Amino acid sequence: MTLRKDALATASEIILTAERCAQTEGDEDATATVGRIQVRPNQVNIIPGEVLLTVEFRSFLPERLCKMKERFAENLSEIRERRETEILVEEILDQPPLTFSEKVIHSILKGIDALAFPSLNLFSMAGHDANHLASITDAGMIFVPSKEGFSHCPQEWTDAEDVAKGCMVLLHSILYIDGENQ
Repeated sequence: MTLRKDALATASEIILTAERCAQTEGDEDATATVGRIQVRPNQVNIIPGEVLLTVEFRSFLPERLCKMKERFAENLSEIRERRETEILVEEILDQPPLTFSEKVIHSILKGIDALAFPSLNLFSMAGHDANHLASITDAGMIFVPSKEGFSHCPQEWTDAEDVAKGCMVLLHSILYIDGENQ
C-alpha cells in the first residue's frame, strides 16, 4: 500500500477538502459541489491512475468565495506534496455572484401581492439562464415549489396548479413593468 499512487484516494481527499472549505468559511449558504468524477481505468482490481473531477464553489459573498478558492488551492498544494502526486487544476468557469434587478424583483413581489399568493423571498445559488440575461438586461426569477424540495433530478415534480400560479405571477409582473414604462 505504501508504494501505491492511488488517484482515487487522492481525489477523495480533494472532495472532502472542498467540502471543508465551504463549511469553514463562516457562510452558511456557501457550497462546494463535486458533480462529476471520472476514474481511469475504472476497473475493479486496478489501482486508479487518473481521476478527472469538477469542483464548484458558490457563495453570495464575493470575498468569501475568493477565500474558499484560496483555502482550497493551499490544501491542494499540501495534498500534492504529502501524496507525492500530480494534481492539475484548470478553471473552466468563474461566475461571480450577482444580484438581480430591483425593478424586476419589485414587479414580481407586486404580482404576488396582487394575486394574494403565499411567497418567500429567497436567494438562489442556482446558475439559471437568468444569470446570463442579467449581464445584458434587467432580470429576476420566479420559483415554484417542487415536491419535497427536489430539483434537477428524477424525483423533481411540481404540481400543475403551482406551475399555473407561477405563470400568473409572471404575467402580473410583466403587466406591472409594462404599466410603469408608459
